[in-house]
Amino acid sequence: MGIGNTLLLSQCTAYLLALVLSFFMAVPMGQNQRNFDGKCLLYARGTWSVNSTSDVGWKMDITYWGSQSVCNYSIYMGIVTMIVAFVQVVRTSYFLYKGLDSSFLDAFVSFVVNFILTTMLFTSALIVTMGLSAWCQEVTQHISMCEEAQYSSWLNWKGIDTSSFYIQLGMVQFGSWCGWVCWLIATMLTGLRVYNYHQREDILRSLQREKDRMLGTNTEQRPLLI
Repeated sequence: MGIGNTLLLSQCTAYLLALVLSFFMAVPMGQNQRNFDGKCLLYARGTWSVNSTSDVGWKMDITYWGSQSVCNYSIYMGIVTMIVAFVQVVRTSYFLYKGLDSSFLDAFVSFVVNFILTTMLFTSALIVTMGLSAWCQEVTQHISMCEEAQYSSWLNWKGIDTSSFYIQLGMVQFGSWCGWVCWLIATMLTGLRVYNYHQREDILRSLQREKDRMLGTNTEQRPLLI
């Protein structure tokens, strides 16, 4: 297998992994919002008060919920990366099956798209990580560990299901960071293909110049016929 096919196979693998990981971003976040009655848990704030009916002896009243756009952004990135990764898997698989190679323009466009998605996904991963950390700081004021809070009744808000919130957001965090790594690798591989195309074009131009120079030299050295 040539270098070009090896790069293409590596890209296809990265896209396939990114496709799988995109489900870890969109699905758990959507389920978490459903459990919390459409409210965003990231960056939420609350105050604690003594309550003997609670499993932990305290109840939290939410001061304010996180911005809806924060959670929607993670869902949006999951859906977008899912679509783009699927298209790229189909495209690269077709090239591998046919034994073809993409053009310079195709590789360049893929590089630009991958770079944009990698940057946006890095932002999404940071938002989820910092948002979950901020929420866990509120929760662990009266509960020893954030993951233990999902097994207790402590939130003073009707229509809210706190079970599995830490697992759900943990899956979103895992999918975001691992997905970012996959897209970063795909971006680097695509950039390498663009560089190889550029190098190949330089070599072809150099060969053409050398050919023209040699033809010009031969013409000058050819004796004139009288």
